[in-house]
Amino acid sequence: MLFQVAIQPAAAEGAAAEDGGHGFVVCSSNFRHLYWTIKQQLVHHTVTGCNVRAGDLMGSGTISGDAVDRFGSMLELSWKGTREVGTKQLLPLFTHARL
Repeated sequence: MLFQVAIQPAAAEGAAAEDGGHGFVVCSSNFRHLYWTIKQQLVHHTVTGCNVRAGDLMGSGTISGDAVDRFGSMLELSWKGTREVGTKQLLPLFTHARL
């Protein structure tokens, strides 16, 4: 089973003074980039006796894609801490990014 769920975390309006107070997209990814399927994640949890019940929420973790604009963690976005991550640095990435 393959899901096509677009994920686009963004900062809220007025959150960043450096971009004039407008919101900005941090990254853009898709659920299809998961390494393990949801079924595999569920089996991983339950095989050792975890009591998963109907209604329990499952977290997928970081979902990173195959391009700079699809990096899913701040560590990746900051390139292991060697790049500053802010709206001025991120906006140029998304200007020419393939979405």
